[in-house]
Amino acid sequence: MDPYQGFSSLIAIIETAVSSALSTNPTPARGELFSATWKLVGNNLEAHQLLPNGNLFCDTQLTKNELLLLLIIQIIRRQGFDSYPIIHLSNKKIFEELGRLNGSATICGVHTGFAFLPSIMAQFNRKISIISSDESIRDTLTRSGPSGNIEVIPSDLFSFIRLRDSMTKGNLCVCSVDYSDGKKFRYISPSLFEFSIQNGFSIYFFKSEVNSDGSVSVDLLKSQHDKDLYKSAAEFIYYITLNQNPKRELSIKHITD
Repeated sequence: MDPYQGFSSLIAIIETAVSSALSTNPTPARGELFSATWKLVGNNLEAHQLLPNGNLFCDTQLTKNELLLLLIIQIIRRQGFDSYPIIHLSNKKIFEELGRLNGSATICGVHTGFAFLPSIMAQFNRKISIISSDESIRDTLTRSGPSGNIEVIPSDLFSFIRLRDSMTKGNLCVCSVDYSDGKKFRYISPSLFEFSIQNGFSIYFFKSEVNSDGSVSVDLLKSQHDKDLYKSAAEFIYYITLNQNPKRELSIKHITD
């Protein structure tokens, strides 16, 4: 199913805003085209009506600003301009701790259309392993920023065997652990939590929030439940939905249940 079904009018507004910004500044410096487009869309009354506050959008349960950010970046990149969001670290110390960690760790997040952590960890020369069979994963990585050294492990019966081999070499595992029931990404699989606990890998949680200017604040938290997969997964859901309005609808369920 097209994740943007029903948003053709919004996409047209964004495309018009990009064209208008380019007509004013045909050769924008990095970030200028995005900032101009974000402001034009933000001042468009119809866009506000199409995306009312207090709603979540698409099957990945994006907030209003998350959807706008994703669409604007995608449309700008289709115009041939290299664009990705400005990132602010909410707690720089813990990102540095992860970057300099002696050994491997698992970092869990949810689908937002972006993958910011590989870009953040690139400054520490950390190799990242991601389990994914999404054909657009490379596009996701590219629009998230300079990504560094990334290994994409196919999602199949041997995924965790390959992942364990990679992590014993010091790779960081970065994965979205939410999955869809065919309608929404509403379930959290405990499999990666179980894998990490069984193999003694520390578990971190990652989340992002799109600010009013289109920049992104990212946060990181180390799990306090490194021996109990269900407590760790429940802690993750609490962390992801804390202060989120509206909250994502998330619950723990094995994919095979």
